[in-house]
Amino acid sequence: MASIDIFNPSTGFDETLGFNTNWNYGSPRKPGDNFASSRPQYGSWGERAVNDDGYSFELTFVDRPIEQVRYIKRFFRQFKRGFFTLIDHDNNGRQHVGRFTKYEDDTHTANLKYTVKVTFEEIPGCAMQSYPTDIFNESIIVPVINDLGEYEAYTSGGVWDCPQTPAAVAAGTSILDTSSRELRCLNAPAAAFAQTEYVGWGFFMELRLSADLGVCDLYVDGVLSLQGIDLSTGDVANYAGGLYPLSLFVSSGSSGPSSLTVISYWIPLGRHRLKLVAQGANGSSSTASTVIFPMVKVIQ
Repeated sequence: MASIDIFNPSTGFDETLGFNTNWNYGSPRKPGDNFASSRPQYGSWGERAVNDDGYSFELTFVDRPIEQVRYIKRFFRQFKRGFFTLIDHDNNGRQHVGRFTKYEDDTHTANLKYTVKVTFEEIPGCAMQSYPTDIFNESIIVPVINDLGEYEAYTSGGVWDCPQTPAAVAAGTSILDTSSRELRCLNAPAAAFAQTEYVGWGFFMELRLSADLGVCDLYVDGVLSLQGIDLSTGDVANYAGGLYPLSLFVSSGSSGPSSLTVISYWIPLGRHRLKLVAQGANGSSSTASTVIFPMVKVIQ
């Protein structure tokens, strides 16, 4: 089944269904818990992403007539195999694509009235009619280094360090603020790269532009998406397409281009990889091939 909106709260009576599809208050909304944590006998905690679960909703329908119970049961059976869109109207209309995964027995609560509970769970990898886009309220920062000083991104080739960005230094930002750091490979050779992973939907990446930076390529989930990103000007030689659409924005300051923002909201739930690969070439306005990998904001 397509990810269409056919079972969501509505205002008043639904003429098509013959009843109001609103579920009752007290129905829990649960975010996915995708990390396993452990701590050795000596040392600090460590985490690893082990799942790509999305949100789940336990929807309770209290004291409903048998006609509604039959419809909900039929709908559950239908979508044990397919999927549909559930709209969270209380959360700015955010959409979730998934299926009913659990149906609890009907409870006969009064004359001709029954209570039913069903569980809806999101399905990773499903295309959506409307992807989550609230980067300000529903995103988290994936830093390049964590609070323990451990790299959160994998690097290969060349020599990488993790300084604060020039803007953070100018602002006097604490070195302990991990979001102020970036990975940097000075005079990066061809094929040197940095890669990070996350579980969620879309991402927001702001690449710093400077006259001392070179050229790199962006891969999303292992597929070339942007080729020839000039980190000295913000120019991109080839929009390779990749798996997901991307939006690009160049910001400029008094001294010229200052950042290239790469955004993709159109990514389904799952475990994703972002990889920047150096071309080993100087930028068109640069005398160095240095590349940087910034912290990334991802929607969860």
